[in-house]
Amino acid sequence: MSKKFNYTIASHSIEVHAEQDGESRYMVRMSCAGRLANVRIGYLTGAGRNWLAEFFGARPSVPCKSAKQACEILAKAAVKQPGLAPFFLSKETSHA
Repeated sequence: MSKKFNYTIASHSIEVHAEQDGESRYMVRMSCAGRLANVRIGYLTGAGRNWLAEFFGARPSVPCKSAKQACEILAKAAVKQPGLAPFFLSKETSHA
């Protein structure tokens, strides 16, 4: 089972995919047309109305009421990461 959500973040159309990676656990990936494809941004765990956005690294998890909200939190944090921020700072569509 997988989940797919679309957001506008930093003036860019972002697609987030959460693919099942165990019981009640999903690997979350983000893509942005012309900028990056399938970048892992964290984990989504839970079910119903009890979800956690789990970041890579030492950052604490964030409780959420929906999978969509948790994925949005992960994506918003990802675009600020040093390795990804350059892809979202300019309006250019090609990067070397």
